[in-house]
Amino acid sequence: MDASLFLLFQAVREHATMVISGESADEIFGGYPWFHTRRDGDYPWRYLAGRSGTYQALLRADVAAGLGIATHRANHYRQALSEVPVLPGETDAQRRMREVFHLHLTRWLPDLLPASVIHRTKAPYPVTQDPAYDRAIRDQATDLLATPTAPVWTFLDPRHLRNRLTRQTNDRATRAGIDFALSLDVWLRTTSA
Repeated sequence: MDASLFLLFQAVREHATMVISGESADEIFGGYPWFHTRRDGDYPWRYLAGRSGTYQALLRADVAAGLGIATHRANHYRQALSEVPVLPGETDAQRRMREVFHLHLTRWLPDLLPASVIHRTKAPYPVTQDPAYDRAIRDQATDLLATPTAPVWTFLDPRHLRNRLTRQTNDRATRAGIDFALSLDVWLRTTSA
C-alpha cells in the first residue's frame, strides 16, 4: 500500500500540488462549477438525471402526464431550499452557495453514500495482487538478509524478517512486514547519505 500510494502521489506531484479525491470531496469543498454560478429553479446536477428530458421522452404521453414529474420535482426542490436558514447580512451569491451545499449534502450524497456504504467496515487502500510483486519483494528481502551491514539491522531483527519469508504469500501481515522492512532500509539509506 505505501509503495502504491508513494508512486501515485509522485506521479500526481508532477502536475499538481494538491488534489481532491474520493466521494464527496467536490460536494464538501465546492468543486463543481455550479457552486460558483447562479442557477435557480432546479437542482444544479439535474442534467445527470434527465434534465434535458431524455428519460421522460421515453414515457408514453399518458403515463408522463399522470406522473406529473415536473410538478413533483419543483415541489421537492422548493422543500429542500426551505430547509436552508436565511443568515443576516449575506449576499444573494453567498446564500445561493449555501443552498447548493445544502442540496448536495442532503439530496445528492445520500444517493452516493447510502446506509450500506456509510456503515460498512472501512476497506484499506487496495494493493496489487500481481504475484510478480510478491516475488520481487521476497527477492529484495532475501538480498537484504544477505547484507549484514544494512542500516535497517540497527532497528530490526533479521530473524523476524527471515521468519516472514517462510509464510504464505497471501498473508497480509507477511506482506506488510516485508514492505516495512524494505521501506525502512531504503529510508535509512537515503537519510544517512
